[in-house]
Amino acid sequence: MALLSPSLRDRLLATLKEEGILTLLHAHALWVVDATPLPYVRLEITAGEHGLVAHCTGVWFDVRPLVGPEGEDDYYLPVLGASQAASAPTIAHELLHLHDLLALIEQDPSYSVRALELSVNSVSEPSLIGNSVDFEMFKIFAMEPQAYRLEYAMGETWIDVSHAGQQLRYHCTTVEELVTMRLADYVETLERRYVNKFPGDAAMIRKAVRRSANHHGREVFGAMAYKRIQQVNAQSSWKILTQLLRWNPR
Repeated sequence: MALLSPSLRDRLLATLKEEGILTLLHAHALWVVDATPLPYVRLEITAGEHGLVAHCTGVWFDVRPLVGPEGEDDYYLPVLGASQAASAPTIAHELLHLHDLLALIEQDPSYSVRALELSVNSVSEPSLIGNSVDFEMFKIFAMEPQAYRLEYAMGETWIDVSHAGQQLRYHCTTVEELVTMRLADYVETLERRYVNKFPGDAAMIRKAVRRSANHHGREVFGAMAYKRIQQVNAQSSWKILTQLLRWNPR
């Protein structure tokens, strides 16, 4: 709150620019949004660049020149990046992530350090795969279900997918259908990212994903969460294929 106060925000934005945040996060502008209950830093990104329309992320920098010696030399500030093409539900989704991220950090101050060390983008040693997978799975199920439900409540009740070079839009009939389809795809995509990064450790990765999914995904998918996730992904493929055939009958 101190960093985003009117007296410090201009210096904060200048500091972030000097730290190279615009280049690092592929953005071309940043400003403070005076939102309720919390203001936040908004980055303007290019739609579709690196597959993004909007995202919640964070930046590390030395905050002591702004707040004094009591500040941290490695301070983590969550920020929201969005393109002009991002819809209101998409921005609301990412803004909810930002609020949830701040709450997680308040509850567990080690969260930001673990994020730096254990995220799928950061981990480099196979010995850390288990801890990294568990951190990423915790993050998915702590932050995504309520954000997907918010999107659905705001009118975005569909899932856009690419199939055989075509862009398809599948309309979900219930909020739970949307939540489970998106979460199942998220988990499958995460597992694939680990396998691509550590191709010689596929069996260990699958075991780690299954264990963490069964633990963190129980509330959404039940006790055998990983098995249910695989079923949902298989059903999703069938639903999309059925819709494709309906649109393009022979």
